[in-house]
Amino acid sequence: MRWTKMEIILVAVMLLSLNTELFAEQPMAGLWVMPDASALLEIRPENDSSNSESFEIRIISVLNSEFSSADDVELMGQPRTDRKNADEALKSRSLEGLKIGQGFQLEGARLTGGTIYDPESGKNYRAQLQLEEDGLLRVRAYLGFSVLGQTMHWRRANEFKETMLQMLADIPD
Repeated sequence: MRWTKMEIILVAVMLLSLNTELFAEQPMAGLWVMPDASALLEIRPENDSSNSESFEIRIISVLNSEFSSADDVELMGQPRTDRKNADEALKSRSLEGLKIGQGFQLEGARLTGGTIYDPESGKNYRAQLQLEEDGLLRVRAYLGFSVLGQTMHWRRANEFKETMLQMLADIPD
């Protein structure tokens, strides 16, 4: 079967509009910054698929890529790793590129049903992520029941960058 140019164009337009709709339905996908600016995180569809219904979170980079004296004098200057992991075999893996969240399902302006790993404690938590009206991402991590958890707010990386650039511009020469 041979396709006409018009049929090819029509199929391409349909696929492009479908892809645009998929990304419009993923308002939380993208780069985020931790509240203390210690890490740049990415929320993206799992399995690197733009049409995935499941999302993951990865650490893209960390502010301090090496351990400092504030962490442990014996580790000072060494690359920052997942040293608090309960699995001995995983303690030497780098934090950069580490998947810390998985199994999140999109429900409106929320990602639910997933788990999040805290490399600072080495523990896994159930989590819910909700996009707030002010653009912040409310991250609620908990054990068992949501009321027994902790909440933090992540900022979009581009907004954080703009805020930092404005602040740095005010520094006198």
